[in-house]
Amino acid sequence: MNRVRKTGKDEGNEGLIEWCDAISAVMKELSDFALGSGSASVSAPKAQQSSAPSKGTMEKDGNKWTLTGYNGDKEVIVDGTTHQTSVYIYDCHDSVFQIKGKVTAVTVDKASKVGVLVEDVIASVDIVNSRRSQLQVTGYAPTIVIDASETITLYLPEHRAEGDTSILTSKTAEINVIRPHGEESVEVALPEQFRSVFDPASGKYITEAVAHTGV
Repeated sequence: MNRVRKTGKDEGNEGLIEWCDAISAVMKELSDFALGSGSASVSAPKAQQSSAPSKGTMEKDGNKWTLTGYNGDKEVIVDGTTHQTSVYIYDCHDSVFQIKGKVTAVTVDKASKVGVLVEDVIASVDIVNSRRSQLQVTGYAPTIVIDASETITLYLPEHRAEGDTSILTSKTAEINVIRPHGEESVEVALPEQFRSVFDPASGKYITEAVAHTGV
């Protein structure tokens, strides 16, 4: 069983944006985006903190949007998308991205301390080679893939009986999911350790997650 803890009350059931925190506050300070994450931030030198944001590039090639090199920009908005749009966020740091509308896919690659807010995704959201980042889905994404990444927090809406989000992880650490449950929100830490036992009847190894219990 995964570790679960309650993180607070969902106020008003007016969507995950209000439930996590006001999105305006998120845009001002990325740390506010991680509601109750409990993880300590690594402070940058003061001189670096006071430097002006580095404006990245946003390029559109057909149905693919590529965002590269954003650093310290708390309000990057991708608008004018369609259901055929794919969004690729690469080598971005300490920035917040808001992707409006329904898109085919979103990929976050080589990112650190970024927040990504999406509405609806048809295929999947992929997070690779990234650390200390957050993803918030306000609508529906059938699959979230996290590979070679650590300290990733997912904010998902309420469970969908007709089809919930599947989360696939590989070479990851400290992956947490926060979502509403009734009038409260719960935080679930996804397993990091697995045990494989040989089954002589099938001639295969049976693998299961190792449950961590304690304080």
